[in-house]
Amino acid sequence: MKKVLIVSYCYPPNPSICSSRSKGLAKYLPEFGWEPIVLTVNLPDDNSLKARLIKTPFPIHNSISLFKKGTNGNQKNTENILGNKIAKKNKKIFYEKMYNVLTEVLAYPDVQKSWNDYATEAGKTFLNKEKVDAIISTSSPLTCHLVAYNLNSSYSIPWVADLRDLWTQNHNYSYSFLRKYFEKKLELKTLSKAQALTTVSEPLAEKLKKFHKKEKVYSIPNGFDPEDVSTTETYDNKFSMTYTGAIYFGKQDPVPLFRAISELISQKKLQIEDLSIEFYGHNHGWLEEYIEKYELHNIVNLNGYVSREKAIEVQRKSQILLLLNWNDSKESEGIYTGKIFDYLAAGRPIISIGNCIEVVEELLDKTSAGIYASNIDEIKKEIQLKYDEFKREGMVKYNGKKLEIDKFSYREMARKYSEVLDNIS
Repeated sequence: MKKVLIVSYCYPPNPSICSSRSKGLAKYLPEFGWEPIVLTVNLPDDNSLKARLIKTPFPIHNSISLFKKGTNGNQKNTENILGNKIAKKNKKIFYEKMYNVLTEVLAYPDVQKSWNDYATEAGKTFLNKEKVDAIISTSSPLTCHLVAYNLNSSYSIPWVADLRDLWTQNHNYSYSFLRKYFEKKLELKTLSKAQALTTVSEPLAEKLKKFHKKEKVYSIPNGFDPEDVSTTETYDNKFSMTYTGAIYFGKQDPVPLFRAISELISQKKLQIEDLSIEFYGHNHGWLEEYIEKYELHNIVNLNGYVSREKAIEVQRKSQILLLLNWNDSKESEGIYTGKIFDYLAAGRPIISIGNCIEVVEELLDKTSAGIYASNIDEIKKEIQLKYDEFKREGMVKYNGKKLEIDKFSYREMARKYSEVLDNIS
């Protein structure tokens, strides 16, 4: 069996915060002739990665985190002495600006950059003892690619650089023009040594091809673990609609849903006692304001943070799963939200609300796992259809096509990666 070294930074101290890429490849690549060895930080629990691990130390503090910690502490002490609201506000603005400046200069290319030395040293120690046939580096953080670049330079091992989010071509790139100028050069230099690039969708792959002028750029979507697919047949007694995860103010908008539900209730097409809309994640004050505005406080519940296990449980029982897309379709071009793969595993009908995201619409269309509703009338129509079915049948039927859904599994992701690895090695 061939061996592949996967450079992946799992955010300590929680080993569950490893990318789905890393988890899926570690677990399923052996089925396709590749043994994964994961180069990562010194995790306290190895259960989440089903592979051999090369565990490195990780820097608990760095220049950015120390400054941030220190400024917060100094700020608090000063505020207690001054007791002045204006001083508090001015100091907060000052420290935020200083933090942004330091991040711009010192966090280059990211705040995990000091892991580079630990990981490169550990990787070289391993490679001096054992041969591998390929390397995969997966970001974020981007430091993973710098580690792979170092190892590739020293050992000439074929390398695949995986960018789950793009680097300087990222629509959320937030640094200055000057930093972007230099970082583009760093990206081009670093990834020039990679034999292939991968990302999560065709639109993003096209951006990489154009910027890097490489032919071997592949689109391989994220996915779900096929072992996590729901087999439950027990669903909520109410017509429940569930959203799990964060909602970003100004970027995602639940108001069309609230308005649609409110209008259907006013038209007596929905009965309040049948309804339940559940949000799991951070409780936002602005969200509560909209709930009150549309008089939905009796049916909308803000449940706060829950464990991933609890989120999966409620997804599987819900009659409908809600997906809130980004307001700006250009910003989200080519972006799958990780939530959609959890929803596919849950096996419940999805209603995707908001501006059209082509890759999401295409996924829902091919899998028949749900529908896209881009305006109030479409939302009302789809909810009414599902509600009527619920009243007739006692549940909303799931019509997902298993063969199409399986194309978004970790196993399929690993199969596609094995083909890339075979090709470059």
